[in-house]
Amino acid sequence: MSRSKRLCGVAYASPVGASAEFSFTGTGVDYIGEKPAGLGEVDIILNGEHQATTSLLVDDFPVLLGVTLYSTRGLLNGKHTLRLVCRSDSRISLEGFRIYA
Repeated sequence: MSRSKRLCGVAYASPVGASAEFSFTGTGVDYIGEKPAGLGEVDIILNGEHQATTSLLVDDFPVLLGVTLYSTRGLLNGKHTLRLVCRSDSRISLEGFRIYA
């Protein structure tokens, strides 16, 4: 069983290229955020390598809170850096991270 720790707060970023960076020590991480109407896309970069592009837009529901927007496990236990980069003129959200040891 993995131990996990969730670091929380709510933040928004825009415009294109705005970013947030988070360093952690562990074997995995979840990026947690909101999915309401009007948000854009975020690039997920782990240890300098592009991992995914995730849409935060929801068309048919007012807002989804606490959504795991990106998740990875099986990293070598050590220090890692996760970077989130806004891809559009719309905002992106960040509620927190869950780190796996």
